[in-house]
Amino acid sequence: VAAPGDSDVNGTLIPTIPRSLWDHHGSMGKRYIKNPDREYKEHYRKCIDYILEMQKIDVIHDHPGSRLITAREYLKNKDRINIPILTTLHGKYEPNEEEKYKIWRQLKKDGKLIYFNALSNSQKIYFEEKAGIPIEAVIYHGVPKNIFSFEEHPQDYLFSIGRICPEKGQHIAIEIAKKAGRRLVIAGEVHSVN
Repeated sequence: VAAPGDSDVNGTLIPTIPRSLWDHHGSMGKRYIKNPDREYKEHYRKCIDYILEMQKIDVIHDHPGSRLITAREYLKNKDRINIPILTTLHGKYEPNEEEKYKIWRQLKKDGKLIYFNALSNSQKIYFEEKAGIPIEAVIYHGVPKNIFSFEEHPQDYLFSIGRICPEKGQHIAIEIAKKAGRRLVIAGEVHSVN
């Protein structure tokens, strides 16, 4: 796992930067990211160095969602890297990121082993129709069903869990709860929009 040196992982940690870019502040534990551009460049530079040095890597999973294949170091070395790269898309389609989508389309056109997966069918549709990016599969983020048993008599409230930000739709959950006259419990991580 290529990650900051203070990460706790199952497996082998390949430290790319000394510590996480996220700071926690305040009683609510709100997260803020600091100096992301310089640190991300260093992270991806070290990832590419490691990829080029390793004898055998079967597949690369770019979990943050596209930064590896648009990193300067990758683009400079893309013809030396013949390892499949799966990019998990996390965000929504952004019209102002057309330059990034253009790079992705060109990499696919050039026959690079670049693959994308979406987190939902709606995300898949947007990226395929709006950005022209083929999505290999939809892999839902979620909790395995075997962790929670079916509750025939659930408690009387609605529940929303997810990162607290506009794109996760807590404002929609609030409106639904108001219209339904139901209590709503919201849980999730709060952090800056950067």
